Amino acid sequence: MPKKDTVYRTIKTIEGITIHVYEDDNRMVKPHSVTGPAILYSKAQAKQDEYYLYGIKYEYAKWLELSRPLRTPEPKDDLQD
Repeated sequence: MPKKDTVYRTIKTIEGITIHVYEDDNRMVKPHSVTGPAILYSKAQAKQDEYYLYGIKYEYAKWLELSRPLRTPEPKDDLQD
């Protein structure tokens, strides 16, 4: 049986909350996003957005530091002498 790839999804609730999640090999669904907040609250709720990496909550500054390598593409080494 082939190994299942990790699945990334976006869920929107009726309250206006947007949650970015991933499902791991054990079928556990956890909040995760490297492009922005994993949980985005609507303006009406007046809550701050939450930043997660693989289910672990971080403050924005720490999340930015940890997610930078995941967001930055590796340079291509096409230039040869």
